[in-house]
Amino acid sequence: MTTESFIKTNLMNKKVDIHCGGPDFFRGTIVDCSDGVTTLKWDIKETGYKHVLPQTLTKQDISPSKWEIIEEGDTYIATDKILAIWEVDI
Repeated sequence: MTTESFIKTNLMNKKVDIHCGGPDFFRGTIVDCSDGVTTLKWDIKETGYKHVLPQTLTKQDISPSKWEIIEEGDTYIATDKILAIWEVDI
């Protein structure tokens, strides 16, 4: 069974944490998994944290007072990069 088929069969429309390596993980509700991309929908009320843009800049590049706080959105993850995935009760 591939990761994509496992997600489609067991985790669609469920709240999950996804780990792809390193210190970061992604949290949200799986709303799509096709063509090698897993899509998570998240919002600040569900996840309990804020996503900060611009994500490509470092703290040295821009003052935190100028960061844009995003309260909801989608995160797109390359399905073949997923190392671990688990359901969460948010």
